[in-house]
Amino acid sequence: MTLPPLRFGPLYKEKVWGGRRMADLCGRRLPPGARVGESWEIADHGPDVSVVDGGPLDGMFLRDLVAARREELLGGSAAAGPPDRFPLLVKLLDAAENLSVQVHPPDDYAARHEGGEPGKTELWYVLHADPGAELICGLAGAVDRETFARRMEAGDILGCLRRFPVRSGDAVFVPAGRVHSICAGSLILEIEQNSDVTYRLHDWGRGGAGGPARPLHGEKALDVLDFGDRGEPRVGKRWRRDGGAARAALADCRYFKTEEVEIADRWAPRLEGGRLRVLSAVRGRGALACAGCDGMELRPGDSILLPASLGEWEVRAAAGGCGLLITEVPS
Repeated sequence: MTLPPLRFGPLYKEKVWGGRRMADLCGRRLPPGARVGESWEIADHGPDVSVVDGGPLDGMFLRDLVAARREELLGGSAAAGPPDRFPLLVKLLDAAENLSVQVHPPDDYAARHEGGEPGKTELWYVLHADPGAELICGLAGAVDRETFARRMEAGDILGCLRRFPVRSGDAVFVPAGRVHSICAGSLILEIEQNSDVTYRLHDWGRGGAGGPARPLHGEKALDVLDFGDRGEPRVGKRWRRDGGAARAALADCRYFKTEEVEIADRWAPRLEGGRLRVLSAVRGRGALACAGCDGMELRPGDSILLPASLGEWEVRAAAGGCGLLITEVPS
């Protein structure tokens, strides 16, 4: 049987900073009363493994699919990572409160200090931002390790950080080593390396009457923070026409390549074959159609895995059009 497009059941995670936006904005049925901060949409990390939801492979674990049908699923993308690891982790994040100020390590540091775990580079796409919502990403100016360490010890690092307003549709690139935080008021689609290593530098005074303080990881954070990072984290979109769609590159790194696509009616892409892709809906509604799959619904927040062996496919937009992200793993 040819591998079809794959939709997975979400893996919800309660967080101290989480909320209920996934129910309100994405129509999700969340655990009653839970402050859901994360939904792992496509995952194979430790005990957290996505399960196919619907279709002929309903109930199968992603890990088992990778083991049994690796070349069909991953294609040339199989060369991009360890043989026993799916290369990406796709999440939704609901920041009802500020996330910790944190930094992720690069691959070499994580391999030495985190039991062989890879580092983490990620891309944020803002599905929704409340009025006045902000993000923190990068350093506000020149600062060396010693100065930053003194301010971290004093609980006074916020003045060193780049903080900016955010709107729905913004994209932000966060390579390993770039200090960051998602502040209250945003629902984020996050595409990242398959890693969950995070070093906290600051946690907004949590603890005390509200519960125990979460640990900080000061020395490791200082080891991996890129003090020479002066890059602009916000992605400037350059749109180009492609048949019935407009496309803009959001990220192109060694771990993944992501484009945003705006579709008014129908779009049948001409893409290089033999590569794993993830299709994520970010605006409006549409449906995915291919041989043996006619009308897989796409709603904001949905992510569908397109196996490398999949043939031609198209997206049909509902009235008002739809917006998608297409992520592929380079070979």
